[in-house]
Amino acid sequence: MQSEHDISRRKKDFEAAAEGAYPALVRAATVLCWSRADAEDVVQETMLRAFKSYGAFRGDSSFFTWAYAILTRAAQAANQAHTKCLSSDYALSQPQQLPPVDWAVVL
Repeated sequence: MQSEHDISRRKKDFEAAAEGAYPALVRAATVLCWSRADAEDVVQETMLRAFKSYGAFRGDSSFFTWAYAILTRAAQAANQAHTKCLSSDYALSQPQQLPPVDWAVVL
């Protein structure tokens, strides 16, 4: 069992990594989703999933790369649940069909 010190350290490590990756994750979700609200929901779900499984993060890749993989799965799950999120394949293959960018989210 982990000590409180270990848990506290991992929580701080997660917070620092998540804070650094958050803006890029929001930008990525904005591309994958139709609206700012959908993007925010997908990022929130991503952060929740990442926090719950942070113990499995080995550090073989950057935190952003790991969290981005979680984000794409969250966006795909949201799409399958009949939300307005696009699949990453569609977003990359049909850029002219993407909704206008909400620059308040991107910048």
